[in-house]
Amino acid sequence: MAAKAKTCLLFLFPVAALLLSATVTLAFSQRNDDIVMCEIRCEQRPGEEQPTCKQECKEYHDDPERYHPGGHGGSKGRRSGGGGGRRGRTVLEILESNNPYVFEDRHFTARLESQLGNVRVLQKFNGPIGDFPGIEEYRVGFLEAEPETFIIPNHWDAEAVLFVVNGEGTISLINRKSRQSFNIKRGDIFRVPAGISTYIINRNNNQKLVLAKILRSISVPGELQTFFSAGGENRESSVLNAFSPEILEAAFDTSRNELERLFFGPQMQKGVFKKATREQIKSLEESRISWPFGEKNGPKTRPFETNNGHLHEVDANDFSDLRDANVALSFFNISQGSLAGPFYNTKSTMVLVVPNGEGRF
Repeated sequence: MAAKAKTCLLFLFPVAALLLSATVTLAFSQRNDDIVMCEIRCEQRPGEEQPTCKQECKEYHDDPERYHPGGHGGSKGRRSGGGGGRRGRTVLEILESNNPYVFEDRHFTARLESQLGNVRVLQKFNGPIGDFPGIEEYRVGFLEAEPETFIIPNHWDAEAVLFVVNGEGTISLINRKSRQSFNIKRGDIFRVPAGISTYIINRNNNQKLVLAKILRSISVPGELQTFFSAGGENRESSVLNAFSPEILEAAFDTSRNELERLFFGPQMQKGVFKKATREQIKSLEESRISWPFGEKNGPKTRPFETNNGHLHEVDANDFSDLRDANVALSFFNISQGSLAGPFYNTKSTMVLVVPNGEGRF
């Protein structure tokens, strides 16, 4: 199966096997099963296209390299169908679109979105995308923020393990006693406990900040909710909405109209992603401290490196926070034309995020 796969990120859980990215893949099926799914897909196409489509399914079974991008067969990249100027699809595309373990962009829901950034979350593992026992409480998501963008304080009702896929920024964690700010860069990992308010800023002036997230729900398995102190996408997402107007009036010793103006008025500039000023970026940089997952406190196990690539592994023995989250992490960089594996895990679910490159699984 073809998928994007050069730089890979593996999260390990004590359950079964899963593979994913912005095109996320949990891939293992026999070729015969692939052909059956391909033919079923063909039957959903217009009648005049079905015979050609099914024939290509059989040809793919005999010689898959003819249809793989970069293959050298005479039918390389051939498209089935072709009526009415409609763009056809390769057999490879048909196979991938039918694999129940392949999750495309359409399987992600935009929880927050604006021109300055977005948060996308994969649908529940016991929902429309299928039923995957043992990982119902986990969700996978991505956060993207444009250069010099500020993400207002918020918290999730889930604990999160995050990996910096691209860019650099500053994250601040706020609790009742203190605020800690950390500079983060590509390759860093960190854990945010459930209920801890955070805000993030993309400090770079030309690079997008991209974070991959593994979220573990703490109330209803697979259900997630984001809360904001004020502002946010809508009034319902504010933590203040949980209190009656009478309680808020007494707590802030002010009128209901004034509270509406202060916390929910137009001046709040509704939206989670906001353009950051240079002064905001500078103040955060001055107050930050070194991230504990940095080079000084790196993994105890030396990375495995050859001319074909390298593998880095991090677990609870390296960072105790990963023990609390019940997660381990591996990072692959696979050289062109090389192979990683085979791997066999009896007690872990592998979630593979592929941010760069192309390959086959």
